[in-house]
Amino acid sequence: MCSAIESGSHPGSDFSAAATTLYDRVVKAIQSKSDIKAVIDASNDCVYLKTADGQILFSNAAYEALISGAVTPVGRYSDAFLNGTTKPVSASSDALIVSGCIQAEFEHPGRDVDGRDVMFRTFKKSLLGVGHPNMAIFGVTRIVAVLGQPEHQKILDLARSWNLFQALDARDREIAKLVAQGEKPRAIAAKFEVSEKTVENRRNAALKALSLDSPIDLIKLLVRLQDNGFCDFGL
Repeated sequence: MCSAIESGSHPGSDFSAAATTLYDRVVKAIQSKSDIKAVIDASNDCVYLKTADGQILFSNAAYEALISGAVTPVGRYSDAFLNGTTKPVSASSDALIVSGCIQAEFEHPGRDVDGRDVMFRTFKKSLLGVGHPNMAIFGVTRIVAVLGQPEHQKILDLARSWNLFQALDARDREIAKLVAQGEKPRAIAAKFEVSEKTVENRRNAALKALSLDSPIDLIKLLVRLQDNGFCDFGL
């Protein structure tokens, strides 16, 4: 579901103004054969330029960080990597521009590259006839709100984390459990007759495998797994 956004006094008008200014700079770069990538990389919003059939010709760092992730978007068709929640909106709004709509701006729910349920605001404008034979669609997208994650999605995410935990080496699982129970590296090292450095290395390897940033995050994850019945860690 999308909703149209009007400029003027609407709180999104700063977004509209920024997107319009960026569009003008991109058109100028196209016509002067200047560096388009340098123009769009200066924006903190997700910026992308497409062909009429949805192939990405240019994208900036923000787009890659929030939308495409590890997939290199340039040279690919957007439906090859977009989250399923945003594909229909992307395709229909692209079609709107290609069919003759000069400009469109709207809000729509979706998921970012991290799987968060968010509300996007998107601005699209036609590049047809501005001086490049392939460019058809200029797009800018911004996350305007992070929405609550559905309960079923939370359980699915926990199940994935549980599978990753189960895939750890048995010793690393035990070290993770002891860390969550509040044991210090020195005590864990003494228990397994290894150095503190070894314990820290194995703990850090477990954090990396579980995509966690710190021991606190590990404790939180094991508490959540225990609270949801995946395992009794004695916490």
